[in-house]
Amino acid sequence: MKTESYTIHDNRGFVLDCACVVDFQCDGETASFEFPQLAQENDNIGPSVYVSMYGTKLKITLTDRDDVQVYFTWDEKGNRWIQGDNTSRETR
Repeated sequence: MKTESYTIHDNRGFVLDCACVVDFQCDGETASFEFPQLAQENDNIGPSVYVSMYGTKLKITLTDRDDVQVYFTWDEKGNRWIQGDNTSRETR
């Protein structure tokens, strides 16, 4: 498991520099992005994003108190990921 921490800046060097800390973990199947500065002290549930493949679809899971799963399919013609139908669960 690879583990690293990054700081993402919106306006680096300017007065209103909004910085966000992201803890990154990945293995051969899933990448995890956690945002420790958004976690609340009164519980142990911090916002996280998990990225993995679901067959040929890119699966993004947003976790907090309610899990949200979003699926993307690759558009060969447009050379980009397009959000797909999140209610269908196609088999591999």
